[in-house]
Amino acid sequence: MRIVTDDATALADAVRGGRATAVGVARDALSAARESASLGAFWSLDSDGARRAASALDRARTRGEEMGLLAGVPVAVKDNVDVRGLPTTGGLGGPHRPARGDAEAVRRLRRAGAIPLGKTAMDPLGWSTLGEAPGHLPCLNPRDRSLSPGGSSAGSAAAVAAGIAPLGIGTDTAGSVRIPAAHCGIVGLRPALRAIPRRGVLVVTPSFEVPGLLARSVRDCRRAYETLTGRPIGAVPDRLRIALLEDLLDEAEPPVAEACERATRALGRAGAGAPRIAIHGARIGWRAPGFGRILAVELARTWGRRIDSEPERFPAAIRASAEHGRRTRAADYERARREIMRARRRIGARVREFDALVCPTLPTSVPSRGEQRVDVSIEFTRRLSALGWHAISVPAGRDPSGRPVGVQLGAPRAKLGRLLAVAAAIEAVGAASQSAG
Repeated sequence: MRIVTDDATALADAVRGGRATAVGVARDALSAARESASLGAFWSLDSDGARRAASALDRARTRGEEMGLLAGVPVAVKDNVDVRGLPTTGGLGGPHRPARGDAEAVRRLRRAGAIPLGKTAMDPLGWSTLGEAPGHLPCLNPRDRSLSPGGSSAGSAAAVAAGIAPLGIGTDTAGSVRIPAAHCGIVGLRPALRAIPRRGVLVVTPSFEVPGLLARSVRDCRRAYETLTGRPIGAVPDRLRIALLEDLLDEAEPPVAEACERATRALGRAGAGAPRIAIHGARIGWRAPGFGRILAVELARTWGRRIDSEPERFPAAIRASAEHGRRTRAADYERARREIMRARRRIGARVREFDALVCPTLPTSVPSRGEQRVDVSIEFTRRLSALGWHAISVPAGRDPSGRPVGVQLGAPRAKLGRLLAVAAAIEAVGAASQSAG
């Protein structure tokens, strides 16, 4: 019987309590990954390393040693995050040397007992949202293989949605965790900048790029975040206030806007024990010009020489963006950064009274494969990226055509606990509506 579960918290508790063995969990996760090879989620598996780590965990439990909070949990790792012994490709063609050590985030997960399974599919340098890279099978959406999986953390999202691993590591600049989470009907958390260390990550855009988490529940994201940061999130007040962003609802396709509104308005029925949530409409006038200019300049600065020396390894869109970044004057880059900071202050002041902002993750229904457009998919997610806040996408049921709908929430760094409380309430509403449907 397969031991793999889509609940990371329950699985870790079972391993810690002796109701499951880490070796059995790792064996079944690796089998699931191999059986689902056509999904294109994994580019490489660390079978030997996973089995060794699982055996060590089981021996430690036999000796009565303390087990970490993620004991035995298989983790899918995006292929721009180092895992020792495996190449880190960043979605680019080879050759690539094996990483000599783990990224700091992976090291902390291992310390908590998690078991990296291998490296997962991504778009080259995370510069797109298609879930495809030259030389690899396209990553498919486990919910419906005719739909785009989103990107750029496509493989980690697909592995979690398919039940191969209950936890995935991705990175998010303009939405690369939240977009595939919405496409695949799971939870994707983009922490605030510098909340999780980036050492050992192939960073392209330092001003906005962060390691992020993918899971099947808000609870699992919370446990993984606390593990990675070493800080408990803390208690939440009994009453919360959220702002439903009506200006973004107006920009969204009607089925998506309606699903977001339904999930939000139903928060009062989220269940006993949940905080009481007051909902207010808000129009904050999104103006944060210069986000794309900053990304292009930082791409040119971090990868420009490599792009010039090996242009054949980089898609045309990356080469064009790097060239645009090179042509941008330093004064225009600094002006864009100042504009972003002004927007952060202005919007922060406008919504200071609220505990979370709520809007759709995507402005449209999940597109079919081949119909994905990067500029459309990042339209809402990039706005919260520009603020530098915590942001999360949670499932909120399906649209009339049966495609998953994600609701995005954002909050300042100090309000993460409140953000996750609202996200869990919306998650419960979405699960109830899906069961009813």
